Amino acid sequence: MKNSVVRNQVGSSLIFVFAALGILASISLYVMKVNKQMSEQTSALWQRTIADETAQSAFVIMESAMARRLWSPPPDDNCMVDEEFSVTGTLDNGATYEVNAKYIIDSKTLEMVSTGKFKNYESKYLKNLKIYDVTDYLVLSKAAKKTTIAAPQYSATLPASMIARDRKVYFEGVVAFQSITDRAGVQDWDKNNTYPIRNPGEINIILQAERMIFKGGLMYDTIYAPQPSQSDFPKFYADFKDITMDVFGDTSGPQYIWQWGGGGSFMTGDYALANQVNASMRSGTPVSLSLIRKHFYPIAFTTGSLPLNATNAPDNGTYFGDPNRWLIFYYSYGPNGVSTYGARMNFSCYTLDRGADTRYCSASNLFPKGFEAWRLNSDLKGILFTDDFEELQTQTITWDNMEALKDDAKSCGIYVSATSGAASSSYDDCDLSDANFVSRYVSGTSSACNRIYRLDSESIQGKLANFSAGAYSGTAPKSLRRVIYSEVPLEIVQNQAAGLATTMSNDVRRNLPLWVVNEDVNILRPHQPDTTSPIDVRPNEFRQLYFNGSSSGALTSLKLVFISPEKTMIHSPFHVPLTPSELAQDFPVYGGKIRPNYSATTDWKHQEEDGFKYGVRIVNIKNTSLIDNTTYFSYNEGFDFRGLWSVVDSSAIQVLRNGCMMSPSESEPISGQRYDPAYVKVSGREQTLPPGHAALGRTVPPLSSRFYDKTAGIKIPYFYRPYVFQLQSTVDVYGSVINFEGTRLGVYFSNDVPAGKRNLNVPKYNRQDIYYQNVIDLSKRSYVWDSGDWYNQVGSANSPMPCTVDPVTRGTTDRNHPMHVPLNLAIFTFMHLSPTEEFNSIGSIMSLPLPMIKMRK
Repeated sequence: MKNSVVRNQVGSSLIFVFAALGILASISLYVMKVNKQMSEQTSALWQRTIADETAQSAFVIMESAMARRLWSPPPDDNCMVDEEFSVTGTLDNGATYEVNAKYIIDSKTLEMVSTGKFKNYESKYLKNLKIYDVTDYLVLSKAAKKTTIAAPQYSATLPASMIARDRKVYFEGVVAFQSITDRAGVQDWDKNNTYPIRNPGEINIILQAERMIFKGGLMYDTIYAPQPSQSDFPKFYADFKDITMDVFGDTSGPQYIWQWGGGGSFMTGDYALANQVNASMRSGTPVSLSLIRKHFYPIAFTTGSLPLNATNAPDNGTYFGDPNRWLIFYYSYGPNGVSTYGARMNFSCYTLDRGADTRYCSASNLFPKGFEAWRLNSDLKGILFTDDFEELQTQTITWDNMEALKDDAKSCGIYVSATSGAASSSYDDCDLSDANFVSRYVSGTSSACNRIYRLDSESIQGKLANFSAGAYSGTAPKSLRRVIYSEVPLEIVQNQAAGLATTMSNDVRRNLPLWVVNEDVNILRPHQPDTTSPIDVRPNEFRQLYFNGSSSGALTSLKLVFISPEKTMIHSPFHVPLTPSELAQDFPVYGGKIRPNYSATTDWKHQEEDGFKYGVRIVNIKNTSLIDNTTYFSYNEGFDFRGLWSVVDSSAIQVLRNGCMMSPSESEPISGQRYDPAYVKVSGREQTLPPGHAALGRTVPPLSSRFYDKTAGIKIPYFYRPYVFQLQSTVDVYGSVINFEGTRLGVYFSNDVPAGKRNLNVPKYNRQDIYYQNVIDLSKRSYVWDSGDWYNQVGSANSPMPCTVDPVTRGTTDRNHPMHVPLNLAIFTFMHLSPTEEFNSIGSIMSLPLPMIKMRK
């Protein structure tokens, strides 16, 4: 068997497929079978059949070659699109084939003509492939597991938005909406009185697209509602005590499931309307309910008296969608009548928990008639689909694909490895946000830290192989993706306020797609133009960071694609790495546990000019497509932060989680009073450790640090968290924010592992913020719980509690909250908007085959 195929060489008119020999062997075997079957027929018919089968089967070779390149055409001599290319070969029986392909740039179509020849007969077939660009979908998620789209908790001005403009949205698994907010005026349950929607504060999730496909269905996320306090909410308790959960008592009986829905999800195909509602939410400007009421996703697909019971509700085409009548409550609960904790949720509908047979109130797949009625009434027919849409087929990314991308990088892009010399610089960083590293470290298996390779974006153009800026002039050049391929952790740095790679011309920026492909992890290091601190000026204004863009937008953003089997990390521009020597000094291991000198909230060594100075921030990422492993990372889980980006927390345990890291020893406890944090001494309470104390600057932030409240003397801030977060806690926000203007694709990675390679489908890193006492040693720190909130009072100045002791919930003797320590804090909200209209034609990742047509013999 002979074949004329070569690797992706620049300027070659032939393209290589790794499995070509195997494919040809299959064709040859098939033709041999045909030979036998045709032995009793005429020689002419036999030859014609072999020519037909050869021509048809040869398409597989071209398609396999294109699939290896993720459906991107090969490069020409100038690393631009080679519009015409071919594969040829000869089978063992003498039959020959040639497949000529033409890539039509405007329509993203691959036209293929396959010719099979055997003796006196020639057969031709035509077949087209529709090539999909990675920008065709705002979201493409193949994840089978549930995806939760969550609004910032307690926020009335910051919606979780997914606004696609004229792009499509596709989710394979079920999508659940989750929001939590108050409704003004609600004090106690009164069946004869309801309170209207807080406008616009309850439009917490906004979805818009030209076409929205949710194959697994839609619903509001579910939750068990704690039984309300009888003393504080007597009416509420009387009516709901049997259908809420006594979380501190007997839970063996029937249990009922409620919904988050504290705030609604707004869905439309109208881009202008979605933008209007989004802007109104952010500015606090009311929106006409008559204009938007029908677009609220129903809280239940049944009707009747409130609260609705969906346990046995029929699917009769009805739904409850008027947000003005939803029952949203903020109430307290606790054991034995003690009001300890607070909860916010929607009490409009409940259902009996029957495991897999549970009839969830708002599940579109359980109430298809009700869902269809709402879809029609909300003008979403032909726009919104669930299981009435065909499953989208995407390609699994294999090592063969990665090798093809690496070949492209070596020929036409940038190849980064530990030895290639392509990186601008490198540094060691011991990543405590990686639980896998922490596990190796405490077990003594390995203390080797990551070597991070940095690529300054200003150097990219000069490092691109075979690059000519003049080739990108004009409005429609034959642009082909350029690949930056990395075998190591790669940090892309924007160090100019105007954007990435500012020396690139506007023509190059507009026409050149850049793919950053990594076997390891991609890291973004954005730019922050405003380096003033909220401590000093404008405390209610979050500082903005930019990646691939700027505040003015004067410079055109690059066209970027990031591909990795890992989450993409974000480093602050002020990120200070944790060096191996600091790891050994400040995180020593005793008896298989880390005894940390500081946590993420008290880390003055690395956060003084970072988290302590800026607190919650907003990261703006422009014109970027993010592609990662859908098996592990949901749509809004593709990014993570390294460092201190949030400490705003509604949990009770945060006081001790933060406070214990301010205790210098077993005999110097901190107080449990969150609004009067102090050290508990026999002589009384002290606001800080005295100057000169041995722990200052060793295991407790020095008094010179921004950690402290210095408005009047020096004091520990509320909740024992850095002072900047105390200032920002008056603002309606829960954590940092990612404003992502780009497309988000989740695909599968292969489990096949060639020799010497990693499994692409098993993440190398396990991102984690909180570590419990199986890993952390808190034995050298102590507390006194002298607060009237949450937990039983314990300890005293003479007899403090070791921080290894879990606090016990008030009113109980055995319901405790386990102590833990944050070594990273990365709570954030993912906001998603469509990129600019010019963000297109940047490369493909899948195709759709069209019917094969016989041309002639």
